[in-house]
Amino acid sequence: MSHDYKKYKLLRKFVNLFGFKLIEKNFIKNMIDIENVSIKVEMIVNKIVKENNFTKIIQIGSNDGITDDYVKKIIEKNNLKGVLVEPSPKPFLKLKENYNKIKNISFVNKALDKDVEPKNFYQIDEKYLSFYHENISVLSSFSKDHLLKWGIKSKHIVSIKVECINWKNLFQNFNFSDVQIICIDTEGYDHILISDLINETNVRPVIVFEWVNTPNNELNKILILLKKNNYELLKFQKDIICYQPNIKI
Repeated sequence: MSHDYKKYKLLRKFVNLFGFKLIEKNFIKNMIDIENVSIKVEMIVNKIVKENNFTKIIQIGSNDGITDDYVKKIIEKNNLKGVLVEPSPKPFLKLKENYNKIKNISFVNKALDKDVEPKNFYQIDEKYLSFYHENISVLSSFSKDHLLKWGIKSKHIVSIKVECINWKNLFQNFNFSDVQIICIDTEGYDHILISDLINETNVRPVIVFEWVNTPNNELNKILILLKKNNYELLKFQKDIICYQPNIKI
């Protein structure tokens, strides 16, 4: 969930989110340094899993299970049963390879969406990967504009058709309606999936999602929706942990 190669650009976006256009340089440097030494989201996620004796996890946007990912370590440490969802074919194959020694994991080579019709999915053409940061593959998205805003050249982007699955089918197919924690990293689509989860199902797990790529107006809507559904929120550098009051933190 990290895009450190764009850290300053990301910070400027974060600053503008709150209505500031000019920020004193020392403040920016201090924010970066504090974030680097602050508690990471994965530490709290792991603590929640342990304290509440969780046994089931779903990850949406698993990529290869290694690049910029902490879920694999949490699954290993806590012997969790998991469903991992990744639409892009090449990262999906690597995902299965990287989990080949871990039991009780199911893999879904589809994208999560409300509708189950095939959908365009944008990613960097493999022959141009060397032009960018080593973690650049995590930026694949339903939105071409998302890749463009992170500095990917349009001619380096390809579109593929991916199969889709919705929450209800995912829970039913894998007997996972009792899932206790869901981690979402879908490059700007997280808020839509959370809205679908809450509005279309009765499942209320701990939710961890990446907030930095969500449009401000959509972020405000999803935060209101979460609060209306009795969720408490913990904000981290790029992620938010959403949990019900009965969850031990």
